[in-house]
Amino acid sequence: MNTADARDTVVRYRRAADELGRLGVRAPCLVTGPRAQPVAYEAGCVSAQTMGNNRSHTTAQIVDAASRVPTALLYDTNDPYLPPYARAWHPHPLPGTDWLAYVP
Repeated sequence: MNTADARDTVVRYRRAADELGRLGVRAPCLVTGPRAQPVAYEAGCVSAQTMGNNRSHTTAQIVDAASRVPTALLYDTNDPYLPPYARAWHPHPLPGTDWLAYVP
């Protein structure tokens, strides 16, 4: 990855974070899903994962947190898997990215 690619990636994270803020996901808040860590950081939120090497929470903990703080699940439209807990949430495109944000 070169410097221009890295800069473009950071710009995408910031765009996603800005849009989450417009959707009401602002500190204190929770972001989960692909790229949750950098987007959460840009948004001033915490991140959580239910699987993978960054697994930090159970599904029940994310659902519980979503009832108490603004929460978003980042969804990559190239990945067919949407966690069951987010299927009733509302999808919102994140302009400047290939992602959707699902919010309760």
